[in-house]
Amino acid sequence: MTSYRVTAHNTSKQSENKIHDDTVARKFGFSGGLVPGVDVFAYMTHLPVEKWGRAFLERGLMDARFVKPVYDGEIADVSGEESNGVLAIQVESRGELCATGTASLPAAAPSFSLSDFVDVAAVGARKPVDATSYALGKWLGAV
Repeated sequence: MTSYRVTAHNTSKQSENKIHDDTVARKFGFSGGLVPGVDVFAYMTHLPVEKWGRAFLERGLMDARFVKPVYDGEIADVSGEESNGVLAIQVESRGELCATGTASLPAAAPSFSLSDFVDVAAVGARKPVDATSYALGKWLGAV
């Protein structure tokens, strides 16, 4: 499998999530605003799309784990290794492992039902985050 190299771009500098803002992220010990995980995931997606093409976009499966931040303007190297139909993917930047994941192409798209997903009302005002902020069945996300 070939590797993929990209200059990372922070698409969320103005986001409500201030960990993507350089000033705020530096207050928490990072060297700058974090490139959003969704963007790093997109970098990772390049390899399975290269391997399986449109079929991967139609029915492929992928998961990712973000280990260290990727920063705006830095090079992200994405590499993959296939074994038994599963593509193991890694993202490295600054010589550090930043993300890992796997991708596969099942014979058919997994079945699901919208009724499996509980409709949860949005929260009107956000409270400070603590251990109860991620309770099952509670809203998680932006309005």
